[in-house]
Amino acid sequence: MILAANLSWLFTERPLPERPAAAARAGFEAVEVLFPYDIPAADLRGAVEASGLALALINTPPGDTMGQAAMPGEEEAFRRNFARAASYARDAGSPALHVMSGKTQDPAARDTLVA
Repeated sequence: MILAANLSWLFTERPLPERPAAAARAGFEAVEVLFPYDIPAADLRGAVEASGLALALINTPPGDTMGQAAMPGEEEAFRRNFARAASYARDAGSPALHVMSGKTQDPAARDTLVA
């Protein structure tokens, strides 16, 4: 089993580019970042590689509803944000992308998700 430090929650007293090194010192083997989009992907990749760790995953942007994948009427915004996230993940060296579905009580959300 590989333990990944979630850098959005751990070592927050440091700027994001310094957190992978802190995770390495703490004994983690990999890191994940919920929403890394405030720094260039190349900077995140460089910090992770310099620490000797792997980048396990990042999330798609949350928007105002913790995601858009299942949000009725947000299909186009989801497509744009997914493309942005996929490009960022590729450039940052992340092999996985967590798709944020969104939070809603709208019954149409199920149909949007299944479509």
